[in-house]
Amino acid sequence: MGGAGLSDREQRLLSEIEAALRKDGAVDRSLRTLRLSTRRHLWEEIRRPHAVLVAALAAASLCLLVAGSLTSVAALIWVSAGMWLATLLMGFGLLRKWTGRPRE
Repeated sequence: MGGAGLSDREQRLLSEIEAALRKDGAVDRSLRTLRLSTRRHLWEEIRRPHAVLVAALAAASLCLLVAGSLTSVAALIWVSAGMWLATLLMGFGLLRKWTGRPRE
């Protein structure tokens, strides 16, 4: 931070607060391992549907559907159906994001 450091009184108060928090083992452990902002940011990036990913899933599911139809392999058709369902769900999430509606 760009200003002057803590005064002696503030430093002493901070040390007392830290000492009191360290006495509680659960609080001390959670404070030492706390990286909430990084984890939350990463989780939000994973959860957020991206247009490129939705388009790639749509193209892949269409290719699998065509391949399954031409070869009559049931597994390809079922995988295609599952990918299409995931594509639709992610597409609806993307549409909600673009329209500004919050998740409930």
